[in-house]
Amino acid sequence: MTTTKIYRHMLGAGISTAAKGLSAFSLGVLLAASAFTPHSFVYAAELPSYASLPDWSGTWASRGGTVFDRVSWTLNGVPADATSPQSGVDTAGTRAHPPYTPEWEAIYQENLVLRDQGRFPDPLTSCIAHGFPRIFNVNWPVEFVVRPEAVWVLAEHTRSTMRIYTDGSSHTPPDIIWHNLIGESIGHWEGDTLVFTTTGIKGWSDKDSILDRSGLVLSEQAHATTRIHRTSEMSDQGKMEDLLLVELTLEDPKALTQPWVVEKRFWKLPAGTRVMDYECNENNRVKVEDGRSLFLDAEGETVK
Repeated sequence: MTTTKIYRHMLGAGISTAAKGLSAFSLGVLLAASAFTPHSFVYAAELPSYASLPDWSGTWASRGGTVFDRVSWTLNGVPADATSPQSGVDTAGTRAHPPYTPEWEAIYQENLVLRDQGRFPDPLTSCIAHGFPRIFNVNWPVEFVVRPEAVWVLAEHTRSTMRIYTDGSSHTPPDIIWHNLIGESIGHWEGDTLVFTTTGIKGWSDKDSILDRSGLVLSEQAHATTRIHRTSEMSDQGKMEDLLLVELTLEDPKALTQPWVVEKRFWKLPAGTRVMDYECNENNRVKVEDGRSLFLDAEGETVK
């Protein structure tokens, strides 16, 4: 460990700035100003050194479609291959089986009916970012920036960014936290494993945050414990491959009857692979009408 002074200025779910080596006078001015605002300062003295942190550099991506829970995935009630186009997330009759309460199982079934009709409105179609935990359920490239005070997850699609603070700070109290798409994540290192908890997600409260296109959703009361570590696994071709394993334990007193455990995997892409600029609203030729995603031509007419 190395001793580093970090002052983090928090608003709601973690909008932050950091200053290193502030003078006593400057810090006093900032603290005095904070007394007249709903902000707070978080101080952390012990941070890991860069040398002790794991190497997650490069670009990573998942494979095989965007079914969130592949383990419980079925087609017409029979276990199905979630990575197959014939039983993927858009295939009628497919679904996951989370431990939903009866009320939230009914919500999911309503979404499944719309999905089977091609009328379930995916928020991504309207260029709304993935949010948590869907940021770990994308096929586009992702980068992990590992720093002593935080880890950033940078997704190519919609420029989604998730910040996981490892500076010793604590969660914002639940009565004042700002619920948003990505939530607030606070973590620590257990050896080479990043462990963090996420609270303050908005869930299905505004009907613009889902887990996958089958219509899986959580409530605003959901929270999660996530563990990420680098490992290797044998591929179908009998070759050991480098990957990041993301283990999510989702809990939701409103929507779930018990913890829901899901694993996601990100494989290392070839050296030199770059994340491109993906501005969803730029030249967006998709519109949502009656829940359907309609594609437009260069003149703005619906493609038949």
